Amino acid sequence: AEVTGNAILHAPNCTTGVFLGNTDGALVENNIFGIAATGYAIVVSPDAKNARIGFNTYQPTGTGREVQDLAVGTKGVLKNATLLSGWSNVDGLEQARFIKGLDGVVRLSGIIGGGTVTFGTELFALPGGFRPKNRQFFSTYGFTSGGAYVTAVIRIDADGIVRIINSSGVAAALVELGLCGISFLAPDVV
Repeated sequence: AEVTGNAILHAPNCTTGVFLGNTDGALVENNIFGIAATGYAIVVSPDAKNARIGFNTYQPTGTGREVQDLAVGTKGVLKNATLLSGWSNVDGLEQARFIKGLDGVVRLSGIIGGGTVTFGTELFALPGGFRPKNRQFFSTYGFTSGGAYVTAVIRIDADGIVRIINSSGVAAALVELGLCGISFLAPDVV
């Protein structure tokens, strides 16, 4: 299914512009949505798979109700990571997020901190459809409580667990751990 090139304005008693139900790979892009006072412009239901949300215009902008994604493997929707093991977002910096682009590449972003570096410490988990097919390793930066920049190694397993496995031999707390630049291809959900 494709929903493209439309102006979609809410009727008085309708709180959803487009509802994607039991679909696989539906595309919604190049539309203009008028967001109602309640509800969402686009709702992707739990029984949808691999939905693709491309560029759309939302009016008013910045409501936080552009897309309600309840599905598996949706592409084009920025998601917040739920941090684990004492890690948290660093105030004033970009929070930990991830997105699966229309090209199938998952990109992480944000800067987290507050966690102690222990081999295999879980940072957060990626949901189905956002996981690599095989274990992946990435090099990034860390900034210690002692004021030193270090190299950190992030591992993402096929089960979606994102872990820190090394930080230049430093066991001190990291006040910053960068996630920007980490990207990998994730297969569609079958």
